[in-house]
Amino acid sequence: MPNKQDDEQGNKQSDKQAEKQGGEQRDEQGGEQGGEQGEVLQIFRETGALLSGHFVLRSGLRSGHFFQCAQVCQHLAKVTRLVELLLPKLAAAGVAPGTTVLAPAMGGLVLGQEVARQMGGRFIFAEKENDKLVLRRNFKIAVGEPVLIVEDVVTRGGRVLECLAIVRQHRGVPAAVAALVDRSAGNAKFTDVVDRSVGNAQSADAQSNDAPSADAQSTNTQSTNTPSIAVPFVPLLELSFPTYPPDALPPELASLPAVKPGS
Repeated sequence: MPNKQDDEQGNKQSDKQAEKQGGEQRDEQGGEQGGEQGEVLQIFRETGALLSGHFVLRSGLRSGHFFQCAQVCQHLAKVTRLVELLLPKLAAAGVAPGTTVLAPAMGGLVLGQEVARQMGGRFIFAEKENDKLVLRRNFKIAVGEPVLIVEDVVTRGGRVLECLAIVRQHRGVPAAVAALVDRSAGNAKFTDVVDRSVGNAQSADAQSNDAPSADAQSTNTQSTNTPSIAVPFVPLLELSFPTYPPDALPPELASLPAVKPGS
């Protein structure tokens, strides 16, 4: 009969095999293997940012995989490298050096600050007040000021929508939305309404193909006939792990306790 030591050794081998298979799956979902995409995935694995289990996402959906940005953000040299990889994508999307960066607390803070540092721009952040993201601490956005919104992970884009609403309230101009990880399976789309009265693109509306939060929906006061333009969405990596409503979990996920680890 196999002894306890044999069982433990077998479990370790199974864990390693599962980890290897998971890594191969993430390589396929994240894009081409090797190169920049491979380097990004390697950083996530080295820092323990890719978790497996039963997780409650910010959107309320459930998933067997979770990206915990805070694990990466413990290592500032790796954050620096991830932003170095992100910046050329932002430049290709037309984001100019020196653009002001707005990030939602908490997940976007470290990443947003590093993006602003490398771009030579100003950094501000939004935080919760009465369960809604707002600008505090005397942060200002000037009329017509370009603003880059930086988030850690986008699934449904609720916090991005709230940040776009903040830009609208101050009549700034959303330059783009950037994220470390897009796990929306390509569904996250953000738009900006054109305010014809001033002849400029103002942040008067923000939409996503996924259902936005109630707060984000409440900011849409414009007519649906108002013309809009796309706000560029620039993720560093796409990870399309499946998500499920709480009442429609697969058996293997339902058998695990649900946790909400935070980004």
